[in-house]
Amino acid sequence: FNEQSGNTLRDELTDIRPGSFLDTVSGSGSLGFRAKKNVNGTIISGFVTANHVINSTQRNAYRGNTKIGEYYCGQNSGTIDASFVQYTSTYSLTNITPSGDVLSTSWFTSIPEGTTVYLSGKTSPHAREGEVKSNSFSFYVASDGISYSDMIRSSYSSDNGDSGGVVYASYGGVNCLVGIHQGICSIIYAISNRAVCSKAS
Repeated sequence: FNEQSGNTLRDELTDIRPGSFLDTVSGSGSLGFRAKKNVNGTIISGFVTANHVINSTQRNAYRGNTKIGEYYCGQNSGTIDASFVQYTSTYSLTNITPSGDVLSTSWFTSIPEGTTVYLSGKTSPHAREGEVKSNSFSFYVASDGISYSDMIRSSYSSDNGDSGGVVYASYGGVNCLVGIHQGICSIIYAISNRAVCSKAS
């Protein structure tokens, strides 16, 4: 096809959905939300996922055999388990989840307990619904020696591979970002209430 007149087709072939899968050399996870970073006046485009999925050791993000991004910066401790991944191919994230929900660029600076939230991840393309149980949750992972604080704990379910997926909630009819899904906190024994995410803010 003609490159100039084929932009729409090209976008359809290279756009990927937030909450869909990403691969690493040794595992997999989920794409979070698209983001931009200003580095000394230069705007870098990419996406956010969990730091324990993509990090300084596990640097590259793939879709099958195609490398789509490379680790730029991130953190996995304190209030954050998230990484910014810079695009390295023509692939880029849209703002539409696999279930068809349109995500705003706005995010919650705080979210009340009891708010309904949704997870879109690798194993949850239709978005898993839950409720915020704690908006400032702290815990310690003994096996990794990492302490976390001020995370969001919710009641949605998740499975292996959902790490890095996007968590969002509706506010005034708009789907605003809540955070990046980290995983299931094993120190909470009521399985329906122990999904944890880092705050988007």
